[in-house]
Amino acid sequence: MTRAQTAGRRKQMFPEVGGDAIAFAIGNRGYVGTGLNGILAWAGTKRKDFYEYNPITNTWTTKDEWEGNFGGGVYFASAFSVNDKGYLVCGKFVTNDWSKKANVPGGTRYGVTAFAMNGKGYVGCGADENYYVNSFYEYNPNTDVWTERAPFPGSPRFNAIGLAINGRGFIGLGTDGGYQKDFYEYDPVADHWMQKASIPGAERRSCVALPLMVMVM
Repeated sequence: MTRAQTAGRRKQMFPEVGGDAIAFAIGNRGYVGTGLNGILAWAGTKRKDFYEYNPITNTWTTKDEWEGNFGGGVYFASAFSVNDKGYLVCGKFVTNDWSKKANVPGGTRYGVTAFAMNGKGYVGCGADENYYVNSFYEYNPNTDVWTERAPFPGSPRFNAIGLAINGRGFIGLGTDGGYQKDFYEYDPVADHWMQKASIPGAERRSCVALPLMVMVM
């Protein structure tokens, strides 16, 4: 079946209504969970439910609920997957106690950007309760150790996109008080950032990025 034949084909709807959830993929399955059951943060309830999507059968299956934050749910978190395991990091009203892994350095934050490559996870940017930040960290799941890496060179920001392609990481868009559309590439070997061409179209935040090809919505 060609891409033209599959383009625009509607898939089974996600079982719940809400926003500010996390998503990651393991193998040929997608995973979505947490977030809010309403559009507005002050009007919604934090969620902890979790679901698996099978693209072959076009079905969603309920999975174990996220157990962090004393069972209270979380939103504005981020996630990545490494070695067939998913990791939820940071988030709003979360105590960093999920799966008893090492805390992300730099204090509590939310709206961070996360991606994985070369068997390691990367987390950066976001906001605490007072400021936007641009610090950037690498996680080794084999040793459960976080290492500070070169900070994101753009303005400190919240709800940027992140993805990895061919062993390089990319972060862009988001808001630092105003919407942005700049785009940066990270080389994990050299621990170096390089600015790339800005994403076409209007500035924005809270977008979707797909690593198969750079697509922003």
